[in-house]
Amino acid sequence: MGRDGISPEEAKPPPPAGIRESLQDGFGIPPSSQSHSRGFPSPPGHLQRFGKAWKSGSGRDPGNARPPRGAGPAGSWIGTAVRGLFPVQDHSRFGAYSRPGWGLQDRSGTLEGHLRCPGLLSDLLLVPQDTADYVKPVTFSIDYELEHTEHGPMLEDGWPTSLRVSVPFWNGCNEDEHCVPDLVLDARSDIPSATEFCRRALRRGDCSAFSLSFDASVFVIESSRRRVAVEATLENRGENAYSTVLNISFSRNLQFASLIPKDDTDINIDCASDERHPSRRVCNVSYPFFRAKAKVAFRLDFEFSKSVFLQSMEVYMVASSDSEEKENTKEDNVAHLNLQLKYEADLLFTRTSSLDYFEIRSNNSLDSSNPMGPPFHCTFTLQNLGFFPVQGLTLKITVPVATRAGNRLLLPTEFRADQENTTCSIWGNTTDYRRTPAEEDLSRTPHLNHSNSDVVSIDCEVKLAPNEELNLHLRGNLWMKSLKALKFKALKLTTNAALQRRFQSPVVFREEDPSRQITFEISKPEEWQIPIWIILGSTLGGLLLLALLVLALWKLGFFKSGSRRRAAERERNSQGME
Repeated sequence: MGRDGISPEEAKPPPPAGIRESLQDGFGIPPSSQSHSRGFPSPPGHLQRFGKAWKSGSGRDPGNARPPRGAGPAGSWIGTAVRGLFPVQDHSRFGAYSRPGWGLQDRSGTLEGHLRCPGLLSDLLLVPQDTADYVKPVTFSIDYELEHTEHGPMLEDGWPTSLRVSVPFWNGCNEDEHCVPDLVLDARSDIPSATEFCRRALRRGDCSAFSLSFDASVFVIESSRRRVAVEATLENRGENAYSTVLNISFSRNLQFASLIPKDDTDINIDCASDERHPSRRVCNVSYPFFRAKAKVAFRLDFEFSKSVFLQSMEVYMVASSDSEEKENTKEDNVAHLNLQLKYEADLLFTRTSSLDYFEIRSNNSLDSSNPMGPPFHCTFTLQNLGFFPVQGLTLKITVPVATRAGNRLLLPTEFRADQENTTCSIWGNTTDYRRTPAEEDLSRTPHLNHSNSDVVSIDCEVKLAPNEELNLHLRGNLWMKSLKALKFKALKLTTNAALQRRFQSPVVFREEDPSRQITFEISKPEEWQIPIWIILGSTLGGLLLLALLVLALWKLGFFKSGSRRRAAERERNSQGME
């Protein structure tokens, strides 16, 4: 018993009058046959009002009931009707009233009510659709049978034992109440194409050669970029689209960051993730329905994955709804971005050398019988400072080891890479050059490199993870036996290291020709010094020539012509005074 002497069952409110009136009208049961409703107390006043309003709102039975035009959104109307019939605290679920013999139970979204009367068992089954469904009507069904078939009255053969009625609502579409939306989806990314990258980042006037260096139309990821943005718009050019959903899938090298509507729109887009499919998102657009002629612009932000590196990027979006869209308008419901990518390499390329300048003298401390000269140690260093790995590159090192006449200049003795997985190939180091150097004048070609000399070529494949470093070491000696015999005043030997990208490499360079050089300068100052006797002889010869010239001029009277002119002038002046 309760606090007021009323049992818990009796304390529950009675079933609404609206149910009795609506079922009576909807099922066509005359009032006289509703004897089982006798004994129920009158419902509260607010329930009576809701029940009468539902019955008289359209002047028809509940099976054809619909609110008048302009009565507000269909979702809000049906929610008010259901709350009037079954008062609830949570609008997403149905509550219930019960009295002795009357009960409602919630079983996974389906409400089952049992109405017991003397001699007759009547099951009132309320089967609402999923509360997320704003298209299908709310359906009521009733099944009844005799409680004691062995004792009591009999039903007429063929008498129905179940009834079913639906409560539709206005969905805001045409008179046929059939919504036909026309969804249009468009998207584009902010990644520049190869031509845009060339003009904007490289600042080149003619970018045709740069674009043609790739195998297809590609887009370039700058070295400073960590994210990619997709600008998209979704528009409904038709009627209301109920339960509009945006399905987003993307490649494994992208990680979903955010979806942000733009232009201060009141349309909400809520996205949910699935742990089983991390590369997918399902987003509800303007739930419960996407209005006719509505348009929303939004931005998708993705971050590049640190663990997955791909040479392409893909974003696939599909917009759909529970409304029936025509097949010929579904083509623009899809936005597919499939971009072939190239990544700008952020490489630090440096070189060092233990030998820069060497001077050959006759009194050199090196053993004259030893053909080996001073040693050298060259180091080329590559460091990946970028966010993405670097691959598909070849570092080509060319070392000038001999002249075209076959005189050796350098002798490489060792080449080593400090990275275990680096593969290098050496070409041209097995040539047997002259043991005795031949006469050769290099005064007209003072600079020797890979273009005008015999070289040793070293090709190394470069693969660098982010923040990884590669050092290539080259050791050797100058070949003194040939350098002493060759005729030159100063000679430069240049070793060149150039980065080359393969045709399908995912890497591009900001530099047009990323290369580094190491130059050895070799000079012979003694061979080009002027002897002292030549200087003295030249001085004496010059003085003798000058004396002979003065004597010749004196003999010709060159020095006397001036005194004669001055004497004649004095004589004329004296005669004038007299």
